[in-house]
Order: sequence, then structure tokens, then C-alpha cells
Amino acid sequence: PAPAPIMAEPVVQANPEHVVSGRAIEARRAFGVNKAQVSLYVVGGGALIAGGVFAFKANKSRQSAGALCRENGVVYCPRTAAQHINDDWMYSTLADISFGVGGIAVVGTTLWMLIANGQSTGHSSALQVVPMGHGLGLAGNF
Repeated sequence: PAPAPIMAEPVVQANPEHVVSGRAIEARRAFGVNKAQVSLYVVGGGALIAGGVFAFKANKSRQSAGALCRENGVVYCPRTAAQHINDDWMYSTLADISFGVGGIAVVGTTLWMLIANGQSTGHSSALQVVPMGHGLGLAGNF
């Protein structure tokens, strides 16, 4: 006996517009991320990790200096604590810079992605600083 013929599955065409309650709704376009944005996220993430490492090293140096210094109304640190104090200053500065660069890279890239995706879909994008709770926040249409 001959094998049964294989039937092809019917192809269903996706309609780009769906009708809901009498209104036509466009299908959403996929959220786009380009290589430059991914690269900036990697750089930002690396800077944040480096900031964490530098902050840890600064804290360790600060504790080492604190163990050598005495407090009797006046802080006295012997010369042997100088290297720990200098290391604390250097690592703290590097941590601050790394956290700043990482934060700017991540937040800036996120805003770039949101605004670029809003423009490519034809919707208007707007970003504004608004009061939120006891501070300021960002609100917008993307």
C-alpha cells in the first residue's frame, strides 16, 4: 500500500490591523535595539562593576587606616596609616567616577532607545521632569 499523502498545514496570514469594538488597531512594531546601544550598555555595566570593586577597596583601606588611627577628642594617625588614607582617597575617587560614567551610560542609552523607538513608530516622544513624591522624576510619552 502507498503511504498516505502528507497534507500541508493551511497558512494563516496575520492581519496587520485588528478590529476591536469597531476600531482598527495597528500591530505593534518590535522594540529595536542596535549594536551601539548594546555596546553602551556593556560599557555602562562594566563601569558600574568597576565602581563596586573600587568602593570595596576604598572601604577596606578606610578600615585599615581607622585601625591605626586613635581618637581621644582629636584624631591622630601615625605615618604608617598614610598609605591607607591615600589608597582610600584614590579608590573612592575612582569609584565615584566609575559610578558616574556607568550611570550616565545606562540612563542615557535607555533614553536613546525609548526615544528612537518612539520616533520610528511615528508616535511623538516627549520627556519632562515632573515632581514625584518628595523629589523629581521623569515622565514622558514614548
